[in-house]
Amino acid sequence: MVKVNFALIIFALFVTITPVVANEIVELTDATESNGFPQWSHDGEKIAFVAITDVEDIGNTKINVMNSDGSNKAQLTSGKSLGWFFSLSGFGTANPWSSDGNRILYTSVLGLKIGDFAIPLKQNLCIINADGTGKEKLRGTSNAKSFEWVQNGTKIFMVDRSNRLWLLDPDGTDKELLASGDKNDSHFRCQPGGSKILYTSKGSDNYDLWLMNYDGSGKTQLTSAPDNEDEMAWSPDGKKIVYVSKSVRDKTNYSTYQSTTLNYSQTIWTMDADGTNKKQLTLSNRNWDSSPQWSPDGTKIAFQRMDVGTPFYIAIMNSDGSNLTVLTANDTTDISPQWSQKGDKITFMAYKNEKSTVSVILLDEELVSEPATNVTIMS
Repeated sequence: MVKVNFALIIFALFVTITPVVANEIVELTDATESNGFPQWSHDGEKIAFVAITDVEDIGNTKINVMNSDGSNKAQLTSGKSLGWFFSLSGFGTANPWSSDGNRILYTSVLGLKIGDFAIPLKQNLCIINADGTGKEKLRGTSNAKSFEWVQNGTKIFMVDRSNRLWLLDPDGTDKELLASGDKNDSHFRCQPGGSKILYTSKGSDNYDLWLMNYDGSGKTQLTSAPDNEDEMAWSPDGKKIVYVSKSVRDKTNYSTYQSTTLNYSQTIWTMDADGTNKKQLTLSNRNWDSSPQWSPDGTKIAFQRMDVGTPFYIAIMNSDGSNLTVLTANDTTDISPQWSQKGDKITFMAYKNEKSTVSVILLDEELVSEPATNVTIMS
C-alpha cells in the first residue's frame, strides 16, 4: 500500500544564506490547486503537468497542458472517486510527450482507497492527443509500472510490475519482451544513441548502478561503493551518466552530522557509460543534492539542493562541477527541475502552504544551453 502525500514541508535548525543570480522566475500556475511534475514538449512551446484539485482526494488527479508562458491551460484527463474506488492519471518524472509534440503518453490507474492509503489495482498506459482528443488505451499494458518513449517516439519502452522489460508500438501492438529483471532491480533507463539499459540493483546491503544489453545479456556492475547510488540519467549523447550517491553520516562526529533532518548526505557524480572516469561534482558537507538533469547539450546539470537550514532550492553547474550557481532561494520548497529542449528555460515545482505550483526560470545568457538534437535510441 502506498500513502499519497503531495505536501512537502521541511524544517531545519540552521540558517544558510545563498546568493542568487538575476534569472527571472515566472509562476505559471496559481495555488488554487496543487500542480506539479511539469514536462516540456520537445519544441519547448508547451508544458504538460499534473493537477490535483484537492490534495486529500487522490481521485481528483488529472493531466493538464499549457503554453510555455502559462497561457491557454487545458485539462486533458479527469479523475474520479467513487466510494472506495478511484481512477486517476499522471506521468510522474517520465517525459510524456511524443517527439512530434502531438501526443501524450500517460498512466491511467484504477485503485482502491482505504482511509489515507491508495492501493493500485490496474495501471494501463494510455495515449491522448495534445488537444485532448483521441484517447486510446494501449493493449497489453494493464500491469505497467514505468515507461518512456524510445527511438525518437516510434517505440515505447515499458517495465511491468514483474520487472519484465518490453518494447512496443505506440498503439500497443508488436509487443516484444526484451528481458526480465531481478526483483531487486529498478529504475531502468534506455541509452540515447545506443543499445544499453541502465538500472539499479541491490546486492548485499546497498543499491549500485548496473548496465545490460537490450536482450538482458552482458550485465555489468558500474558502481561498487558502500553507498546507495540511484537517481541516474543519461547524457543527451548517451556517453555519460549522472547519478546520486547517498552516504550515511557519522552521528558521533558533530562537525559532519549537524541535523537529524539530514541523517545522510547526497552528492552528485558523473561517469562514462562504461563506468570509468567517475567524478564527484558536489561536496558531502552539509548539502543534500538530488534530481540531477542534463542540459540539452550536455554541458550543464541542473539539480535540487537542501542545505542545513534551508528548504530545497534549484541550482545549476557545469558538467564538470564548476561554476555552481543558485537559481532559486526563497520561502518555498523548489524541486524537480526540468530543462526546456530549447535550453533557455528550466521549469520546477514550488511548494508553499501545502500547495504546489509550476514555475519557470528564464535563464541568463551565460547559463543558456544549446538546443537539443534528436538522438535515435537503438539505432
